[in-house]
Amino acid sequence: YPNSGEQKPGQGDDASGTTPTLLGHRWVGIADNAEQLGIVVYDRRRSPDGRRTVCRQPVFDPGRGATENSLIAAGRSFLVENNYGYTGPLSTLLAGTTEPGFARVDVDRDGRGCGLVWESDVRAPSVVPKLSLATGLVYTYTKPAGATSAPWYLTALDFRTGRTEFEVQAGRGYNHNNHYAPITLGPDGVAYVGAVAGLIRIADGG
Repeated sequence: YPNSGEQKPGQGDDASGTTPTLLGHRWVGIADNAEQLGIVVYDRRRSPDGRRTVCRQPVFDPGRGATENSLIAAGRSFLVENNYGYTGPLSTLLAGTTEPGFARVDVDRDGRGCGLVWESDVRAPSVVPKLSLATGLVYTYTKPAGATSAPWYLTALDFRTGRTEFEVQAGRGYNHNNHYAPITLGPDGVAYVGAVAGLIRIADGG
């Protein structure tokens, strides 16, 4: 896969930061480490009809994309989060945050290529996001730029459009940094996020 050979801020080494993610019975995808981050999709069947590499779709701004999280896979879609700039809790103190970016890439219906469906400009420093097929929402954990009070939010994106449907403030400051912990969705609709100071529970007030 394309590799710049650079350990970008937001990566643990100078290679792909993602584990391979299986999609259906045919494809496997990773995020590469090119100068402009890309989603690379391979045909994982024993004897593919054509090339082993199905496609590569660039995402985020050149020189401003990196990720340490596995992709989300559903249907024909891969979703990727930008972690460029997250080097640890100190990088998000006060107004500090990371580069924006959350993207959806779909494999073409004929399985011969892929394309960008949408990009969101939310900033999710390091969380492992989750997709709920029941609600059609992608849940991530964000920290906006320019806010010296250091708020952290549970943020929901529409899977179809990438539009931000809602955000709920989980807390402020260093102790509410999730530092690579995932979002976990409970069967009762409650979301949980591990943070530096403990476990955050977010539930519908209604």
